[in-house]
Amino acid sequence: MTRLLHCLACASVLAVTAACSTSPTSSDTSDGGAGGEPSGATGGTDGSLAVRCPAGTNPKSDTTEVLVGLVTGQIVDEHGEPTSAGLVQVCGKNVCIPARVTDNGVLAESVNQKLNAPACKFGDGLTWGKLAMPISAGDSELGTLMTARLPAFADGVAFTPGKAIASGGVTLTLAADAHVEFDILNYEDEAQRGFRAASLPEQAVTQLAQGFVAGWVLSPVETVICPSPAVSLENATQLAPGALLELFILGVDVSEEWAPYGGWQKVGEGQVSDDGATLEFPGGVPLLTAIGVREKR
Repeated sequence: MTRLLHCLACASVLAVTAACSTSPTSSDTSDGGAGGEPSGATGGTDGSLAVRCPAGTNPKSDTTEVLVGLVTGQIVDEHGEPTSAGLVQVCGKNVCIPARVTDNGVLAESVNQKLNAPACKFGDGLTWGKLAMPISAGDSELGTLMTARLPAFADGVAFTPGKAIASGGVTLTLAADAHVEFDILNYEDEAQRGFRAASLPEQAVTQLAQGFVAGWVLSPVETVICPSPAVSLENATQLAPGALLELFILGVDVSEEWAPYGGWQKVGEGQVSDDGATLEFPGGVPLLTAIGVREKR
């Protein structure tokens, strides 16, 4: 179908456990692209039922439906080369529409439909990092949209409690009692559930229009971790030692449990390490999605 309704009553499943060793026992919703809301108990590492991670506290955004017309743009990879970049969609909180993208990356989708808080989502979270750009009523020319290729599945790192795991310049330090919940509707194969990250090129960071100095895409998207793992990021932008920073996550889930849909939510503060090598956020991130770093204002 070219028009997919978000079914907040349809079944999706979250696999839980830091060791990734048990079968899921709960159902929740998921998008065929716009996101879902997990619920229920889930299997623990010993096979017993374990309580899921605490729900997010982000308030739902106040949005209205707008009539979206023609959405156009050019999708490119991290090197600026045209690409279809996996899944591309024009989605609101109510409806998600797979967008037509040619082999040379030209996006052209005539929506002509009312969408609630519309956004263009590009990158599938599997091969490509997943990003979203809000769009407005009428026709939207989005210009060049750049995403980044994620490391291969074989390079994914297992979420091991009590360990620091690293990929693409991002290190997560998991607590000894870390609890991990995966969206197994979008990551059906356990081999897809390793931690993978890629830094966003400067052009991709700039297009987000948030004043970020650096950004990364993380996978598996919508993975919830509690307690939130501390985050250490490579200081590729050479920010000064001791500089104060803010950390943001991108909302791609219509439930808006952690961040506004299609928008960014501040989740913590940190600073550049004394030796200038890393950007340290001890409070961590509760959810894997795209992240952005901004100097504290």
